[in-house]
Amino acid sequence: MATDEPTPPPVRQRRVERGWSQPVLAKRCRAAGVKVHHSQISKIERGLHVPRPALRRVLCELLDMRSADFDPPAETAVAREEVAP
Repeated sequence: MATDEPTPPPVRQRRVERGWSQPVLAKRCRAAGVKVHHSQISKIERGLHVPRPALRRVLCELLDMRSADFDPPAETAVAREEVAP
């Protein structure tokens, strides 16, 4: 059964596996040249925010992820299209 909630990317799982808190991950992103606040990391982990390309690239490097991990599932994209006027 489909839900209206977005499927979050595996950011939290990868972060926790490394023993990092959200503020630590945000600090590592800043060290890599991308400003981000830990509250934004929280939104990304919950699937409420899709990171811009620069942040996406840094997160992929730090967390050993693929850029496609941040893309919404196909059924979510279709549902959004159906809602649009």
